[in-house]
Amino acid sequence: MLNLRGLVTVQAEDGLHANSYAIRTSNGLAVIDPSHTPEAMAGGDRDLVQVLLATHGHYDHTSGTLDWLARNPALAYYMQSNDKVMSRDPSRNASVLFGRPQKTAEPTHFLNEEETVSLGDRMHLSVLHTPGHTAGSVCLVLEEVLPNGLRKALAIFTGDTVFTTSIGRHDLPGGSETALLASLRKLVNFGRKYTFFSDMPVYSGHGRVSSWAELLHLNPWLRQAMR
Repeated sequence: MLNLRGLVTVQAEDGLHANSYAIRTSNGLAVIDPSHTPEAMAGGDRDLVQVLLATHGHYDHTSGTLDWLARNPALAYYMQSNDKVMSRDPSRNASVLFGRPQKTAEPTHFLNEEETVSLGDRMHLSVLHTPGHTAGSVCLVLEEVLPNGLRKALAIFTGDTVFTTSIGRHDLPGGSETALLASLRKLVNFGRKYTFFSDMPVYSGHGRVSSWAELLHLNPWLRQAMR
């Protein structure tokens, strides 16, 4: 698997919080799925965080946002617009399921299909809208812009759209089995179009880090989507 150690660090899920990922860039740190509070990150690094991004609006992926924005109100916080409603509604953000109904911060910016979020030094996150787990679920592709202007995919962050051997549930508010299966086909076709490398890391909301080849080989839903 492509080694992105030093570029991407993982803060693993712990039962209440999903996997959270920090991307180190020339502009500081970008945190994907800010489920953990700032105190869970090393002091020097927490001062470098410049942007928060949520793959979707469920509480276990966004529970740290209020603390992050209270600490630094200037932080940009991105989410797909269809999931904004979850921020202030404990029944929709699934915190009720954890037995601790809570609101989370509202996004300050929105993630739009095929737009990019710049991370500096010729790197950005490209947005792929993949509804199904929630209406606003996205996958985020970390890309490097090469000197010739072409883009190289370095990794993909899939949230709860897809895991190594399974997919996200679709029976919660905003979920849709039909939409999720369509999103899996969209993801496979996106990978073909942009020629994802077989060893490209796949960072999901739960479980271990896998590779694109492993995902295509082990995940029965993606194998079906490939037909």
